[in-house]
Amino acid sequence: MRYCLLCLSLLLCPLAAFSQDASWQQIKNDARGQTVWFNAWGGDNAVNQYLDWVSGEMKTHYAINLKIVRLADAADAVKRIQTEAASGRTTGGSVDLLWVNGENFRTLKEAGLLQTQWAQGLPNWRYVDTRKPVSEDFAIPTEGAESPWGGAQLTFIARRDLTAQPPQSPQALLEFAQAHPGTVTYPRPPDFTGTAFLEQLLIMLTTEPQALKVAPDAATFANVTAPLWHYLDALHPSLWREGKDFPPTPARMDALLNTGTLRLSLTFNPAHAQQK
Repeated sequence: MRYCLLCLSLLLCPLAAFSQDASWQQIKNDARGQTVWFNAWGGDNAVNQYLDWVSGEMKTHYAINLKIVRLADAADAVKRIQTEAASGRTTGGSVDLLWVNGENFRTLKEAGLLQTQWAQGLPNWRYVDTRKPVSEDFAIPTEGAESPWGGAQLTFIARRDLTAQPPQSPQALLEFAQAHPGTVTYPRPPDFTGTAFLEQLLIMLTTEPQALKVAPDAATFANVTAPLWHYLDALHPSLWREGKDFPPTPARMDALLNTGTLRLSLTFNPAHAQQK
């Protein structure tokens, strides 16, 4: 299934003084008493509790006031950053640190709104598995503008009492949905997990996988994506509410799975089912 890295990016102006030449101890000394506004997706209770704990640790050990701004969508923070930059605000922005996905990273990076060349200077960079795709994001070189802080993978959840052997391929999923109509669905895009589900299908179904490694080409887009649309045309009539409506979030899918309405749910956190 689709694998991704969860990444943090520093905004350019608030931390422009960050320097690889400075010692880490000097950086810690300079940071004491400062407030850092960390904008992060707030849709997972376990993540929220973890960030609250981190905030307390930062206060206790480093005298840093880490303020967590919980977002429904990271794109909201990106729009705020763009608005502040367009208005000429070059210091004291409302976002210092952002939990960012590939699309939003590309938007900020191409606009020159991210601090670069800092990630490899972090003491914990030595723990990063550089065999993973940490040097680029959304086909854009990171240039040290983001640091991975976790991993995620598109994961299907099933109840053993209803589905002893979940489907293992797009074709098996289609056959499963047709055999159990109304019990399969996916979150409505642009929900991140719903979009990831469609991306996973495209990766597995397209006959031109190399085309997915470059920017879309209007001349070839239809051919590259045609297998996905054909598949969805076949799948949707067998989905929950006949594919005419979709759950807004994975949490809603979890609730429908819990009541037995659905046989499958989706998450981007492999530990999610165990947490539940």
